[in-house]
Amino acid sequence: MLDAIAIERAGKPAVAIIGDEFLKEANHRKDILGMPSLQFVVVPFPLGPEAEARRKAEVALPDIVGTLTGQGTSVPAPELAAAGSRSRAAGTAGGA
Repeated sequence: MLDAIAIERAGKPAVAIIGDEFLKEANHRKDILGMPSLQFVVVPFPLGPEAEARRKAEVALPDIVGTLTGQGTSVPAPELAAAGSRSRAAGTAGGA
């Protein structure tokens, strides 16, 4: 998250990838660190073994690219929990 903030401050678009267990803390920290507009892509946590982590990364990739280009998608939180492998772009209004 700190890297994403540094990149944003340098004038480049960035997105932080956050485990769903840490979304509340990440929203709090981005406000404290003076970057309330920082965008997140939320992935199910824990990532799991390498194959599972790779699958979750592949699922999150469209959201990462979409968030960076302003075309992000959003998956409702209940669906995220049920799927266990979906990512979710989190905006600036409370992160959800």
